[in-house]
Amino acid sequence: MTHDPSQEGVSSSPARLEAVAGPVEGRTFPLVEDELSIGREPSNQISLLDSLVSRRHCVIRRNGQGFLIQDLDSRNSTFVNNVPVKERMLADGDQIRIGKSTLVFQGLSQEPAGDHASLELDSAPTPGGATVILRKQDAIYLQPALRNRLGATEHTVRDLNVLLNFSKSLNLVHGLAALQKKVLEAVLEISPADRAAILLTEEGAEGFTSVMGWDRRLGPNQPIHVSQTILNQVMEENLAVLCNDIPSDETFREAESLLEPQVHAVLAVPLEVQDKILGALYLDTSSHGARFDSALLQLVTALGNVAALAIENASHLEQLGDENRRLQQELNIQHSMVGESTCMRDVYQFVSRVAARESTVLIQGESGTGKELVARAIHSNSARADRPFVAINCAAIVDTLLESELFGHEKGAFTGAVAQKK
Repeated sequence: MTHDPSQEGVSSSPARLEAVAGPVEGRTFPLVEDELSIGREPSNQISLLDSLVSRRHCVIRRNGQGFLIQDLDSRNSTFVNNVPVKERMLADGDQIRIGKSTLVFQGLSQEPAGDHASLELDSAPTPGGATVILRKQDAIYLQPALRNRLGATEHTVRDLNVLLNFSKSLNLVHGLAALQKKVLEAVLEISPADRAAILLTEEGAEGFTSVMGWDRRLGPNQPIHVSQTILNQVMEENLAVLCNDIPSDETFREAESLLEPQVHAVLAVPLEVQDKILGALYLDTSSHGARFDSALLQLVTALGNVAALAIENASHLEQLGDENRRLQQELNIQHSMVGESTCMRDVYQFVSRVAARESTVLIQGESGTGKELVARAIHSNSARADRPFVAINCAAIVDTLLESELFGHEKGAFTGAVAQKK
């Protein structure tokens, strides 16, 4: 191993690899060279004595302001965040798994990419002969009768294990954004897709309200190029669609979003919960040797069904959390008013806002609208809550005596002032 500990901490870049598992666990490797090689041979900058590691397994190269990891056709692949990669730009916190070793990339601080990726749609016509359509009633993992008819073959047992592990992994994820990332990671792990995306809609809203994409080489939150016609067919007709040999299909000659990245195959499935379409799960690949088959279509359809339920539950939890926070804000003020309308919520918010301030408040309104209730609520939630609250009906007081009633008077201040009034 040629790593020199004396070089640690003197790099002009804070980028480094921290080994958290494997033969070099606990060591830190600063990325001070333009290229760092990892493999079993001692000539590598990071030498891993592991039979699962190839002689020259992968390299990490400086690429502009970032770092690119490239697998060197290793026997057991290079994994980033449990996804096998050929090439990929590293992001801060990425976990690189090589054989039994896990290295965490600590890179340059960058602005977060955000949860939404840009979306580009084309209007290509419906694909032709290389298309496979899967209807819900034909999805073997969604129809127990079909699955029982097939029997426990090695293929179905493997797919059912994938579905079981997928369901377990989703139960450990909290938050809608984290859940979508987990789904995309899982889909890329079981398919030869180069890119995957989740596109969500909301009732009453036009287009997609949420888009999250993952490029196997570049990582999450990348621009998404999709076929609008395929998505329309998936969502409007509730169909799973698979299209192979796109470059040779005349129907896609005008689809720039598919031809520019040289897409060879597309697979899209609906995300459905109780006959409600939440969106779509979209995969494509530009690899000449990669093909999507009907078996993968069946499996991704089932994964999409499981993911849709998890996404629906996560959305409801976030909505309930927002509602709970709003109600907590209202419950934090003491009042005797009744009402849950928008106008009443505005009153509660006004009371909570003004009660904390040393301000004079004028409350106006018709007789019987609850001005005194608002005044009592402001007093109860102010710093004077432990002091007396005195309500005075000014309409019942002669105007010449109003000042005396409000501010008091001294004995003899005027005719009839026979004693001090505070």
